[in-house]
Amino acid sequence: MWTEFSTLVGFTSFGIFMNAVFEKTFSSEMMAGSPRWAWLLSLSYAMMLYIPYMILMVKSKPEDTPWSRVLMCSVDDDVDLCGDMLPEKTFCLIMLSYFVRDTAVLMRSPQDNVMFLVHHLACSIGMLLMLGLPPNSGGFSYIFGTGILELGSACMCVGQLWPALSTVFYVGMTLSNTICSWMMINLVLTIPLTPMLILLLSISTILIFLRQKECIFEARKQPSKKTV
Repeated sequence: MWTEFSTLVGFTSFGIFMNAVFEKTFSSEMMAGSPRWAWLLSLSYAMMLYIPYMILMVKSKPEDTPWSRVLMCSVDDDVDLCGDMLPEKTFCLIMLSYFVRDTAVLMRSPQDNVMFLVHHLACSIGMLLMLGLPPNSGGFSYIFGTGILELGSACMCVGQLWPALSTVFYVGMTLSNTICSWMMINLVLTIPLTPMLILLLSISTILIFLRQKECIFEARKQPSKKTV
């Protein structure tokens, strides 16, 4: 427990430090409730931290482990089958530190960021639940699925930062929501449901619905191209 706590403190301190660095380095122009530098930092997290740790999650599994078994692995599962799950645990802690770092920015204008703040709270609860999943309960699927969703969020950052690339947002967000939904359906059909799993599935379903709703809303706001 102490190791996880000290790791969380370390990543959170790093995030607060990066807030200060990016704020001094990049523009503070407000974009959808957050300064431009905060969107750039969120995109940097996805590129420099999320993707490498998602690769580590996959690479850490024994080569002869069936993927049907890997998808059910949890943080307390059999080391021989699922590895030590260290990349998954670390990813959860990185995500928790990210929500703390970003909440510090969002709280500068909370009235403009209610949905983001609720999102961060719900995701933080989800991360804590994932760290406490019992064996054979789909921890890998939940944690890796969270990474997939965050890649969709990175696409949203691209659309906010460079409006000409807004299609990246619409396609990337929709694709990430679809893949994560498939992973959840696969879990429901594979493992017994427990109260904790039902809570996690409920949080995930609501978040995916709201993400896709926002994606469609933003896409409809775009002016249609007239043909001659």
